[in-house]
Amino acid sequence: MKKQSQSLNEEIEGVFKPWPGQLKTWKKTEGTALLPRLKDFIHDVKGSSLPKFNKDKCLEFLERKSFDLEDYVQDVYNLLSDSEHLKAHLLPNPKLVSHLDYLKRLTDKNREKNNLDYFDMSLVLRLIHLKNGGLPDGTGGVMTLDHLVVDEAQDFGPVEFAIMTSAVSDKRQMTIVGDVAQKILQARKFIGWNKVVENLGMEEDSIIRLEVSFRCTVPIMNLAHKVAGDPKKVEGRAGSDPEWKKSDDRESMLEHLVEWSNRLVTVDPNKLIAIICRYPKQAMELKEELEEYLSGEVRLGHRDQFSFEPGIMVTNIHQVKGLEFDSVVLVEPDEENYPIRREESRNMIYVGITRTQDDLLLTTVKPFSRVFFYN
Repeated sequence: MKKQSQSLNEEIEGVFKPWPGQLKTWKKTEGTALLPRLKDFIHDVKGSSLPKFNKDKCLEFLERKSFDLEDYVQDVYNLLSDSEHLKAHLLPNPKLVSHLDYLKRLTDKNREKNNLDYFDMSLVLRLIHLKNGGLPDGTGGVMTLDHLVVDEAQDFGPVEFAIMTSAVSDKRQMTIVGDVAQKILQARKFIGWNKVVENLGMEEDSIIRLEVSFRCTVPIMNLAHKVAGDPKKVEGRAGSDPEWKKSDDRESMLEHLVEWSNRLVTVDPNKLIAIICRYPKQAMELKEELEEYLSGEVRLGHRDQFSFEPGIMVTNIHQVKGLEFDSVVLVEPDEENYPIRREESRNMIYVGITRTQDDLLLTTVKPFSRVFFYN
C-alpha cells in the first residue's frame, strides 16, 4: 500500500506539474484512502478548466491508474512473490529463506494459471478494505456496522480480525465467541484471547470463560478436557460414560458399531447418530460397508449434503465442527489417524467428542491414539 501510494503520488506530480492548481487539490487530500482519493480527484479534473486535449490525456491516465489499483489479485501475487519485502516484516527463522522461495514459486505458478489460493481471499478482502477506507457498501460509500458477532473465532487469523474490527463503528461493539480447543484449521493462526481484548482496547478481565457445557454430559466433557490437555472435573448434565471398544479386526468393529447403533435406535427411533471418520475417503468407504449391515438408510454428511433428520449419518471430522448430534461414534481414533506429534490431533478429537449430546462410542482396531492418555 505504501509503495503504491508513493508511486501514485510521484506519477501524478509528474503528469500535473504544468497545472499547480490541480496538483494542490491532489495534495490537500493526502491521508485519505487511496481509491476514494483518486476517484474524487478524477471528478475534480473532469470539472476543471484544463484544455480539452490535456484533460482527456490526464483523465485517461487517472482512469488507468484507478483500474490498476483495483486489480487486487495482482496485488496479492506481487506481495507474495516479493521475498525481500516479506523477509523484512517476518520474524527470523532458519527456514525463512527456503519457505519464501517456495512461496514465490507457488505464487508464480498461480499467476501463470490465474489461480488464487483459498486462504489468500482474506488478503484480497483486506486490500479492498485498506484501499477504500472500509468495506464498500455498493453505493460508493463504505459500510459501518453497529455491532458484529464473530463465532468460531479461533479459526480466524490476524488479517481476518483486522478486517472485522475495522468494520464496526466502535471496536467495543463486538461479541467474539470461540474455543481454542476446537481449532482444526491450522493454516490460520489465532492471535490469542489476550491479544483480541488488547486490540479492542479492553481489559483482560473482559474475557468471559464459560465452564458449564449445555450440550454434552459431564462424563463426555471430562474426557474432552483430558484430551485438550486440561483435565478437570466439570459441572453440568449427568449421563453415561463414553464407551471404548477395541476390536480384533475390522469386521468385529463394524459388527459392534452396528449393534451399538441399533440398540440406540430401538430405544429412541428419533435419534440422530453421527459416525465420524478422520478423512472423507474413509467416510465414503464406511458408508458402503454399513449399508450391508444396517436395514435403514445410511446417509453421507458432506458439505451442503447434511440432513439432520433422525437416522445414521457417516461423515468426517472436518465436516462436523459447529454441529451437534444425539449420539456420536468416533471411528478409528488411533495413532495413525490422530498422531500425538501433530498439534491439531488433540483439537480434532476434542471436536469429535463434543459433537454428541448423550452417547459416545470410540471404536478402533489399532491401539487408541496417545492423545487420550498423555497431557
